[in-house]
Amino acid sequence: GSGCGGMFYHDTRWPKPYNHAVYTCDWGRSAVFLHNPPANGPTFDAHQDTFLSLSRPTDIDVDGNGRMLVASWHGGKFAYSGPNIGYVAQLVPEDLKAKPFPNVNRAKDEELYALLTGPSQVQNLHAQREILRRGSSAQRTAKLIELASDEAVPLAGRVAAIFTLKQLDGAKAQDALLKLAKDESITEFTLRALTDRKGELKDLGAQSFVAALKNKNPRIRSQALISLGRLGDKSAASAILPHAYTPHRSEQPAHTQPNPSAVIPHLATRALVALNAVDTCLLALDGKDADTALSVLKYLHDEKVVNELTARAAKNPDPTILATLVRLYHREGDYKSGWWGTRPDTTGPYFAREKWSGSDKIEAGLKTALAKASRNTVDAVKAQLARHKVSIKGLPTGTAVAANETSNTPIKIPAPTGDPKK
Repeated sequence: GSGCGGMFYHDTRWPKPYNHAVYTCDWGRSAVFLHNPPANGPTFDAHQDTFLSLSRPTDIDVDGNGRMLVASWHGGKFAYSGPNIGYVAQLVPEDLKAKPFPNVNRAKDEELYALLTGPSQVQNLHAQREILRRGSSAQRTAKLIELASDEAVPLAGRVAAIFTLKQLDGAKAQDALLKLAKDESITEFTLRALTDRKGELKDLGAQSFVAALKNKNPRIRSQALISLGRLGDKSAASAILPHAYTPHRSEQPAHTQPNPSAVIPHLATRALVALNAVDTCLLALDGKDADTALSVLKYLHDEKVVNELTARAAKNPDPTILATLVRLYHREGDYKSGWWGTRPDTTGPYFAREKWSGSDKIEAGLKTALAKASRNTVDAVKAQLARHKVSIKGLPTGTAVAANETSNTPIKIPAPTGDPKK
C-alpha cells in the first residue's frame, strides 16, 4: 500500500468502535483503515480493520460537529489531469444531529470548560486554545485543577485539563501536577505533562518519577522512565539501570508479533543514554547488573567507557565485553544533507557508520585482548566484526588453551568395575 493521511479521532457522539480510534488512508489499496489497538502491558497490540473502501484516499479530518471528511484523488494521475479530479466524502452517524459550532472567542469561561471536557477532541482543542489565549488567572488555575481531579469527568476531559493547566501556568503548575500525580488513574498523564517542555524543568526533582518506577502499572513505569530521561538528573541513573534488564527469550518474536516485555528495557536504556550515565554503568560492571550495564554501554560513545572496557578485556578477554567494544567502534555519522534513498542500508546498527576518537583505541584493545584469547573467542569476535562491518587487519588467530577450549578437554574413561578374571 501507500500510506497517506491519518488521524486519531475521539468523539463519544460516534458509536463504538469508531469513537476512539486511529484512522489511516491507504492510497494504494483504496481503503481507509480503522485501528483499535488493545492495550498490552506498557504498549499495544496491532489491530487493523477496513473502515471504508474509497478510490485513492489521501487525507482525513473531522469538524467540531462530528462530521468526518475524507479526500479522494479519484481519477488523478501524477501529472495534471484537469479540474474535475477527486472529491471529498462526508461521513456522519445516522443519529448524530449536527449543531453549529459555538464561537469560542465569545464564550464565557464556564462554557469553555464544558467544551474542554466535552465529547469531541475538536471541541477540546479549540476550547483549550481559547483558554490559553485569555491567559492565566487564579480562577482558571483552580478550575482546571478541579476538573483534572474530578473522577466524574471523562478521562479525556481530565487529561485535557491537565495539559491546559501545564501550558497555562508553565513551571508554576509543578506543585499542582505533583499532587494530581498521586491519583493513579491520571498519574501517567501528569508525569508526562510535568516533563513535556524541557525549558520548564527547573527545580523539578526526580523523586516522584523514581518512586513511580516501583508502581505496578507498566504504563506508569514507562512514562516515569521517559520523564527521567528528559529531566536530565543523573542521580536517578542507579534506580533506572535495573529496569534496562531484558529477559532472555528462547525465540525472538517476528516483527509482526507484539513484544511488550522489551518496551520497558528499551525505555530504560534510552533514558540512561540520554543521561549519559557512564559512571553508573561502569560501577555496575562488578555487580549483579553487570550484563545490563554492558547492554547500555554499547550506546555510550565515551572514551572513559573505551578505556575501562579495553583494560578489562586485556586482563580477561570476555566475549561480551569484546562484543561491546566492536559495537562501539563506529558511531552514527552526523546528518549532512540529502536522504537515505528508497533502499537505505538497514543492516545496522548504524545507517551512516563512521569512526570516532575512540575507534583506534578499540582496535588496539581488541588486538591486545585477542592475543591471549581462545580460538573460539577470536572466531566469535570476528563474527561480530563482520556483522558490524568493522575491518581490522592483523587480528591474532587465538590460542588453543585446554582450560578454554572444550575440544581439548581430556576424554574421561570410566574406571573398570567388577572382577577382570570373570
